[in-house]
Amino acid sequence: MDIREPRASALSRFEPNADGWRTASRCGPDGGNCVAVNRGNAEVVGVRDTKRPGAAVLRFRTSAWIAFRTANFLSANR
Repeated sequence: MDIREPRASALSRFEPNADGWRTASRCGPDGGNCVAVNRGNAEVVGVRDTKRPGAAVLRFRTSAWIAFRTANFLSANR
């Protein structure tokens, strides 16, 4: 697992795809306690609060996001 800090240049280059924000189907119509995820480019994934889409976007290296999702899936399916 790659735990190095992402290069600042990769994070600063993140520009979300206009139609690329995705939420889980379980969030429901009111957004719930969910996040929206956008794969703006190959190196960086953006994550934002579904209730505040205009607020700040957290940026993660794609490899870190995949590791998080994998760990979350494995934990939920024990």
